[in-house]
Amino acid sequence: MHRQLQPLLLFLSFLSSTCSYADDVSSYTPYYSGSLLSFFSENVAPGQLEIQPYLYQTTQPGNYDQNWSFQKSKTIHELSLLLLFETGITKQVDFTLNLGSTYNQIGNLHTLLYQDM
Repeated sequence: MHRQLQPLLLFLSFLSSTCSYADDVSSYTPYYSGSLLSFFSENVAPGQLEIQPYLYQTTQPGNYDQNWSFQKSKTIHELSLLLLFETGITKQVDFTLNLGSTYNQIGNLHTLLYQDM
């Protein structure tokens, strides 16, 4: 599993190294948006690009039955990556692209899924 993560980690380190920071700190306006379900209060400025990478890792050692009793089963390992790209077109219009992938492992079964929005 570690060899399969190397290209992903290299890509994420490339993204973080290419991000530019504002020279004038007073011009920086943070977006306090909360969770992924929250909407931004402002559009991204025209010509600016915002990149938000999210990496989730979960392990599920079993399931709950209809009586909410824990039942041990094969452990499910899941690794999900979500990349949000948002760029300003005009002051009133911006464009958002969401790309994601999920890797699952259950015993000897492996799956890799891709998604876009």
